[in-house]
Amino acid sequence: MEKIIPLRQSNKYNKMLIQGILNAKAKNYTLSKQFFENASKLNKSKMEPHFYLSMLLLQKVNDTIKDHKNNKRKQIVTDCMLHMDKAI
Repeated sequence: MEKIIPLRQSNKYNKMLIQGILNAKAKNYTLSKQFFENASKLNKSKMEPHFYLSMLLLQKVNDTIKDHKNNKRKQIVTDCMLHMDKAI
């Protein structure tokens, strides 16, 4: 059974997710990642922050694929897969 969190904490969690999504859309990857990580810290039982982090990392790889050496791309994809595992 999922733990019910207080409304105020729930609002902070949702706001962090929304800010993360908006920053991802604007390609502010570092800021977006911070919002998703903070949301995860606020509510560790939720999978959404990890799902969004993995999607963010895939978007980052796609947008910057020409700018990175092969090792950097592999690390980003590995990080993405770790967050997908946490989400599942």
